[in-house]
Amino acid sequence: MKINTWFCVNLGDANISQLTLCELKQSLTDVFNQNGQPKKMLAVYRYESQSVHCQTKLFLSESFQKYLKLENAQQCPAPDFNNVEYLVGNKNYMC
Repeated sequence: MKINTWFCVNLGDANISQLTLCELKQSLTDVFNQNGQPKKMLAVYRYESQSVHCQTKLFLSESFQKYLKLENAQQCPAPDFNNVEYLVGNKNYMC
């Protein structure tokens, strides 16, 4: 099973984005559970250093984006699972 399409959302400064990340985690958890915990649903995040500030980047499988429809989500390559933190979804996909 391979997730072919991914979306990325820049949540902004890592110090400020924690509340947004927590709110998104709750929404994603609700979507995941309401849809029977599909194998192709996964959300992960990472912190990226950009000059002085660190940004939080959220990566969503297409299945999550289909339900959330985040306006600022951009299609992107699959994230490197060795360089992300699990947020919600099928954790086995990361193995």
